[in-house]
Amino acid sequence: YMAYYIVSKYVNLYNLKAVQFGDEVFDYVFLGEGDPVKIAEKYKLPIDVLSGMRREFSYFYPLDARHSGRDLVPNHLTFFIFNHVAIFPREFWPRAIVVNGSVLMEGKKMSKSLGNIIPLRDAIREFGADTIRLAVISTAEILQDADFSIPLAKSIREKLNDFYDLVQKVVSVGAGEKTPRQLTYLDEWILSRIEKAVAHVTSAMENFRVREAIHTVLYVLDQEVRWYLRRALGGKPIDGKTSWVLRKVLNKWIRLLAPFAPYLAEETWSMIGGDGFVSLAEWPSVEEQWINEQVELEEEFFKAVIEDTQEILRVTSITPTVVYYYTAPQWKWKLFREMISLFEEGSFNLDSFIKESMKKEEIRAKGKEAVSFIQNASKYMTSLSPEMRRGILKMSIDEQAVLERSRGFLEKLFNAQVKIFRADSPDIVDPAGKAKGALPLRPAIYLEGG
Repeated sequence: YMAYYIVSKYVNLYNLKAVQFGDEVFDYVFLGEGDPVKIAEKYKLPIDVLSGMRREFSYFYPLDARHSGRDLVPNHLTFFIFNHVAIFPREFWPRAIVVNGSVLMEGKKMSKSLGNIIPLRDAIREFGADTIRLAVISTAEILQDADFSIPLAKSIREKLNDFYDLVQKVVSVGAGEKTPRQLTYLDEWILSRIEKAVAHVTSAMENFRVREAIHTVLYVLDQEVRWYLRRALGGKPIDGKTSWVLRKVLNKWIRLLAPFAPYLAEETWSMIGGDGFVSLAEWPSVEEQWINEQVELEEEFFKAVIEDTQEILRVTSITPTVVYYYTAPQWKWKLFREMISLFEEGSFNLDSFIKESMKKEEIRAKGKEAVSFIQNASKYMTSLSPEMRRGILKMSIDEQAVLERSRGFLEKLFNAQVKIFRADSPDIVDPAGKAKGALPLRPAIYLEGG
């Protein structure tokens, strides 16, 4: 087809006839053989037309990649290779063939007989070009079938509208501070997360994991920015104090969105005052100075505490008046780090670790509490992500301090008083004896209420 389309262009432009295409013409256009002046004269072809066909063929060949459906592999694409090898010199052989899956409609093959084909113009008219683009490419990686569905398109349209609304709110506040103010730990968290997103999306795109990249841009970042706004503003409108942070986030977020939703990206890029067109802007790079692993570990811990509390509420149906949190003492942290270190080396054995630990006078004095802790901690350890385990080894975290600084958020969230103790504190209030169950990064929880 590629060679044919080069010739057919000239046939149509100059109303050429079949008799003007003898073997010598094709030999010259495709193989560069023969005298073009003599060939043009013999077949009554304008010399510039003959030379033009040869010039365009030499320019466009070899083709870099032929994209086609996987159902054509055993026939059309196989003969595509055969024909090129048989006719053209090696330097004009195709460099690659990319095979795509089909586009399904809610899990079924699109077919006129099934009546499940939506004309592209109708789909764009109803949902918009960006939504359709995302609804197709977000459902499958390369070689897989894309599965378009109306509910998915509606969901994506809602996400894009939410993104636009966020940009409008940020822009309505004004330019914000020209230089960074004293950043809070929550500011540092979201600025770190956008840098991680840039790294992840870049890696995904470089390795053709387009669906994964879209998931990060459209869903993960959306959740994290929503969490930041909820934590930093507590439901209040965006103000000038957060404007600088949000604009910095949006500057990179919009550029990450641009390949997938180009129209929305151009509009929002203009709204935040981006230079020129976002399609011509540089792809965002990772600014290492904004990555803060400590703050990320602390916020992940805080989220996990909330999830554990919500799970207890769901199971017990208690309406709490007081929520007690008991954080792990240092001896548990020390043992936990030793366990993780051995686990990461691939040499952790539960029975051996218990025996070695009980040789230490401090641990032996804890008796059954220490044994129970090690057994529970070993299960908990394996449930953690590798990133979390490595973070625990590299960084220390003051669980009580992390919870204390967000006590107000917790009290508002659970509509209850919140009390936080270290499990070995002499002033502890532990009405149900829960403190002994505290694990590192997993405080023991007791809900008082009815």
